[in-house]
Amino acid sequence: LAPCARCGDDPGSALQRLVDDAERGAVDDDGVPLDATDIARAAIAAIYRPDDPSPLVAAVEAGLDGDGRALGALAESYLTSADFDGYTATLCLDKDHPVGPSAYRDFVDRAASTAPLFGAVIAGELAPCAAWPVDTGVQAQVAVAGTAPILMVGNLGDPVTPHRDAATVAARVPGAALLTHDGRGHTSLFAGDGCVVDTVVGALLGAAVPDGEVRCPR
Repeated sequence: LAPCARCGDDPGSALQRLVDDAERGAVDDDGVPLDATDIARAAIAAIYRPDDPSPLVAAVEAGLDGDGRALGALAESYLTSADFDGYTATLCLDKDHPVGPSAYRDFVDRAASTAPLFGAVIAGELAPCAAWPVDTGVQAQVAVAGTAPILMVGNLGDPVTPHRDAATVAARVPGAALLTHDGRGHTSLFAGDGCVVDTVVGALLGAAVPDGEVRCPR
């Protein structure tokens, strides 16, 4: 979270101060008080634009002065960025998750211990999974044959869709190549790395998909 004039040398402490201020009702969006969940959602929204941290920095600085309008707008942008019904269904079916209220409470506590600022808030997105009516079960191996060469793209610094998932899929698809982006934030194609853009666009426009793994930046 830099450059942030109000954050000093410890951006994490600045975010904690902002959360503490919000929890005691000192940060509002046009009269509507914000809480820790709103702050977390604003921060999550920012990882979708890792090339431009300025909206989050400006929102945090304003929030430290009690003005939560920009934070509220970022939080709202996260909530409206996807169909959360479909997102929840996919999450609950694709991932192992706690089942039942006791297991879910333990999961939230572990998340909060691992990530004190936002762990519990993010864990809250899994709350519906605790009572999900369909067993997650074991995913079957998917056989892929007869396709054109496939290029999988994974970002080492993506907290939303981890690089290991892209690597796993690439390993399961015969002839697939893996593009590993050593970057940060969610997704890679429009994160400002010319190596990623050239490789992906080249593959889409008919250039040969590279063999094995390609790493960007080169």
